[in-house]
Amino acid sequence: MLVPQVRSLVPLLNPTSNIDRFLEDFFRLEHVLPTFEREFEVFPAWNVSEDDRSFRIEAELPGFTREDLEIQVTADELRLAGAREKATTDEKTKVHRRERFTGKFTRALRIPVPIDAAKVEAVFQDGILTITLPKSEAALPRKIQVQAATATK
Repeated sequence: MLVPQVRSLVPLLNPTSNIDRFLEDFFRLEHVLPTFEREFEVFPAWNVSEDDRSFRIEAELPGFTREDLEIQVTADELRLAGAREKATTDEKTKVHRRERFTGKFTRALRIPVPIDAAKVEAVFQDGILTITLPKSEAALPRKIQVQAATATK
């Protein structure tokens, strides 16, 4: 949604023009949108792919360590949680912008077929967490042999 900028054409006739100008500048789209977008971002970003035997999830987690992460798997859901502490700065440092995520997160993915939780693997390298979720044997496709019909009398 775009916010139109409306300014008084005759500032002398509008005694509140300075206040109006301050509020208009404060609520301009450039100032509001970055905060608004961050509230609705999904973290972490991940790619999900599937082959005939498993699902593969690749999650971007820059700045995290293995110890920061927790993975839980049930028969039909993956839950990824973690935390990153806020970077401390000394009192003399003035922070102009802080866009890196800090705090706790949880993200879940419902899997459409049963997963063999005992065989799930997770590898974390260079800020990318790769999770392989093998499908349970019951969920794997089976080739069915077609048999000839027996003649009945």
